[in-house]
Amino acid sequence: MATTAERVAHIWRRLGFGPTRADIEVGVASGDPAGLVEELLARPPTGAAAWAFPPVTAEWDWTSASRFVERHFANMAHGANPVQERTAWILQGLVVVSAEGVNYQQMAGHTVFLRDRAFASYKALLRDVSTTAAMLEYLSGDKNTRFHPNENFARELCELFSLGPVHPVTGEKNYTEDDIKEMARAHTGWRLTWPPPRQVLFDPWYHDSGTKEYLGGVHPDAGVNDAAQVIEAITQHPSWAAFVPEYFYREIVGLDPAPAVLAELGDVFGPEGDLRALVEAIARRPELLSDAAIGTRVKSPVELVCGLMRILEIQDASWLGVMWRMGSRFGQHPFFAPNVSGWPSGTAWLHAGHLVAWSDLLMPALWWRDSGGSDVPAEQRVQPLRDLYAGSTRTSVVDNAISLAGLAGVTPSTRAALEAFAGAGSWNHARAVGVLHLLLCSPDWFVN
Repeated sequence: MATTAERVAHIWRRLGFGPTRADIEVGVASGDPAGLVEELLARPPTGAAAWAFPPVTAEWDWTSASRFVERHFANMAHGANPVQERTAWILQGLVVVSAEGVNYQQMAGHTVFLRDRAFASYKALLRDVSTTAAMLEYLSGDKNTRFHPNENFARELCELFSLGPVHPVTGEKNYTEDDIKEMARAHTGWRLTWPPPRQVLFDPWYHDSGTKEYLGGVHPDAGVNDAAQVIEAITQHPSWAAFVPEYFYREIVGLDPAPAVLAELGDVFGPEGDLRALVEAIARRPELLSDAAIGTRVKSPVELVCGLMRILEIQDASWLGVMWRMGSRFGQHPFFAPNVSGWPSGTAWLHAGHLVAWSDLLMPALWWRDSGGSDVPAEQRVQPLRDLYAGSTRTSVVDNAISLAGLAGVTPSTRAALEAFAGAGSWNHARAVGVLHLLLCSPDWFVN
């Protein structure tokens, strides 16, 4: 049975991006993991002033986009409302736009768009995102006209954003090809101006003004409101109350919900798609703190980096090189989802290349910036690493490193390897940091 410390750490990993040593100490002292869940859920939402995103100054400006992404990581790692940060990140993998098809300014806008709606109505989110510049560009919505219908958005709206191909419990097919074609007709007429910056407009000349039939209903033309009428019909579909609740349950709990649980969550989600109520209901489920859920998921690259930034108190990620490492080395760049399905998950991240890429990122974080010497400028010092060495001996460094990493414990094999390394060679700053480096490459750190 999981200890209190293990449950506390688990809550921070699933409702945020991992615990610090202090987070675990406070949670254990309270002796009430369920109370920690309530404390996190009760935190007030943050807004644009707290996020402090720098502007992306041009469509393809790599430098300003890098600053934006670095700030995004800082917010996820250190934001005052971890549940909001986690929810926004889940949405970014669900309602996908990628710089594979849009520019950096549009990606920044889409990121903020989702963060603004993390605790709001999913129905309103889908209605609004269907006519944003980013989504129109990414899924060819601006090319969807009565003369040349384009089904991209209508298809992904049903398959990936709202319903799924089949009902998760009954297995019944959710929509037909004719439904997709008719919903595509309803989304015609939305255009993007040229030249940049591209603005969204509705042009009735390009809109199909005929009656549409989809999802079992006949829908008279509503002009500029035709797209919103599609979303309204989707919210009346039986899978509306199942698809998104199941997606969030898997992301947070890490298990498949039982049909009865899914039905309860669907009622909470409701016709408006109340995201905050859904996340709160999932977080309060007993399954979240069950032994079956703890340590059963593999951390994604974003979770690894955000966890590292938390334990080392890194606020400015620019020196970690996340803008290029996350894409070219890790394959999980917040701006570059590989396709509209988002990023892989789970054991897809368990391969040698992933471990090598992670160990490579640890080099600037643990070694290059701060050697531990007195000649290192104050602004370059990584104080948690210095404290690890100064407060440890060769016999205590393993326990101190485990505590610093926000882990509630490690397996005997990991401990044995760390103790063997700590006891070899000279005792110095590099030896202490090396213990932490090995720990952060262990299976214990990689599980969520």
